[in-house]
Amino acid sequence: MHARAVLLLLSGLICACDDGESGGELTEVSARLDALEAENASQAETIAALEAEVAALSGGVDLTELADAIAQNAAGIAANSSDITTNAADITTNSAGIAANAADIATLDSMGLSFGTTVYGSYAIENSIELSLLKRVEEITSFMSISDTDGLTGLEGLESLTTIGGGLIIQDNDSLISLDALSSLSSVGGSLSIINNDSLCQSFADVLISRVSAANTYSYGNKDDC
Repeated sequence: MHARAVLLLLSGLICACDDGESGGELTEVSARLDALEAENASQAETIAALEAEVAALSGGVDLTELADAIAQNAAGIAANSSDITTNAADITTNSAGIAANAADIATLDSMGLSFGTTVYGSYAIENSIELSLLKRVEEITSFMSISDTDGLTGLEGLESLTTIGGGLIIQDNDSLISLDALSSLSSVGGSLSIINNDSLCQSFADVLISRVSAANTYSYGNKDDC
């Protein structure tokens, strides 16, 4: 039974069998109940207002779903951070390898180890050391290939090369971005092929092909958007 109903019932009973003192106490209790009910109503209004404010701030978004999405994003960020750490370690390892190659090249230079002005036969370049040995070479009498090099961005060392008796193929060099070192090359007796170099602008390949005399030319699979 509601507290006020109980109070009214008691008030009626007491008024029927007791004096005015008990009635006064009931009046006081009734006043307290009124105050408590008013306070409860005020708190209910406050709660309703806060709920409305939260709904407005969330813009109708399910806050539970939003919390789940945030947790998923946090997990993704953690995974990316792990990948970044792994990549940083790989970069450090590669940097050490590049430094070691540079030291080897410097050693070869200090010992005066390189070819003369002519290489008789074919020559294949797969790393910077093999490239550095050609720094004085003007002619290669047969075929020359520059393929599958690891981390080679340019062809520095070939600045003196003017003639290749056979063909020249530059292929599958993922890091190669420049052909400037071949600025002296004027003649290729066989085919000149510049193929599938992912970082090399096709326009750079076209420039070399346009100014070098060759039996045939092939150029495709290089970087188009530059």
